[in-house]
Amino acid sequence: MIANSAEAREYHDNHILGTGIYGGAYPNWQEVRLNFHRAGMMSVCDARARDLIDGLGFTVKDTVLIVGAGFGWLAECLKIRLPGIMTVCTDISPWIHFAKNETETAEIDAAVRAAGILPGTEAYDAAMTALDDGGTRARETVENVDILDTVARKGLLNKYGPFTWAITEQVLPWLTDTEAVALDDAMHAVIPNRVAHLTSLFMDDFENEPPEPNPWNWKHLTGKASTRSDLETLSWYGATSWKSLLPRSTIVGVGGSGVA
Repeated sequence: MIANSAEAREYHDNHILGTGIYGGAYPNWQEVRLNFHRAGMMSVCDARARDLIDGLGFTVKDTVLIVGAGFGWLAECLKIRLPGIMTVCTDISPWIHFAKNETETAEIDAAVRAAGILPGTEAYDAAMTALDDGGTRARETVENVDILDTVARKGLLNKYGPFTWAITEQVLPWLTDTEAVALDDAMHAVIPNRVAHLTSLFMDDFENEPPEPNPWNWKHLTGKASTRSDLETLSWYGATSWKSLLPRSTIVGVGGSGVA
């Protein structure tokens, strides 16, 4: 993998979200910035759920395997939009499984204090109430199953299958091209020709931005040849569009950025 999924930092550094807890009745509040935390990510995951429903035509009759599901927030949002849909979450990140039964209270408290909202004030109480419900990070069962492992994959099918769709949630940018192809092949072994990858896409205006600390695997949805020049020099990078790399699968761009 391009990033180390064992480290919480790899998730947090790539999710910096303003919560909107500022201004209003407390003009001296500073905006609270969260990272890969439930209060900020649930709205993001709801948008992802909408993109999947619109792009793939999910219904309440579907049983969906979500690979790279993190704490299962996308599954929650799918169930809110489609009561009755069945979802199965898997993730192999050691940090996800270490932290899934913890609360986020300490981290949110630190973020609120960093914004200048201090304990003992009405503003602090209001911010903590808005951002932290006191529950665990994961509310769905998240299986520690590596889809690349044939035995583990069959065990998942025996326990939960059959599936009508197998999807990844923002996994592709973490992988080299070779790893992405291997994962795609494994998912087609779960449910042939009903595989989709939900992912962020390369946009033309990225080309002139400075290289990121981590390269990630940025690609167009389909068709275009140009991408970041700093990626094209890397040995693990080949195809510049996801559809050309994974032609058997459906690619769903986050934020309504296209389906192919």
